[in-house]
Amino acid sequence: MFKVYLVDGTPSWERVPADYEAHPGEVLLPESPTLDDLGARFPDAVMAAAAKERCRAVDELREAKFATGMDYGGKVLQLRDVDQQRIIAAGAQAKFALITQSPWPEGFGWIMADNTLLPLSAAGMSAMADAAASQVQAWIFTGHAHKQEIRALTDVASIEAYDIESGW
Repeated sequence: MFKVYLVDGTPSWERVPADYEAHPGEVLLPESPTLDDLGARFPDAVMAAAAKERCRAVDELREAKFATGMDYGGKVLQLRDVDQQRIIAAGAQAKFALITQSPWPEGFGWIMADNTLLPLSAAGMSAMADAAASQVQAWIFTGHAHKQEIRALTDVASIEAYDIESGW
């Protein structure tokens, strides 16, 4: 005998003795529940769980994009969270130098993913920061759009079949 219940909106189940009496919110099944059993008894919860799992996969894909980085200047610019913070800071310094016509450090460069130095002027650093910000924003909004589309689907099979790889 199995009792089936919801934990934070997600169906869960566990084996219970044959003489177990169900409490409010629990359903008893003679065998281990299948996805069809769960879907029939908790359709909204199963849909929500499937959508949550697929949205988690979208988040993982977006984070993988950040870790992989983007092409810039013939090299790969890393865009993990820490890289984004450093790029924002250096980009702001470059913009300030351009606006105030302050000197920019001679020989300044950005260390790329392959550990080589990409030489950058203040204008070059500013442009790289802008390009990085645009790419990060594009990936964030692509992920958001995918998750909105997933949440709008009306059956588990469509959610599981949804192509999260497109549009990046």
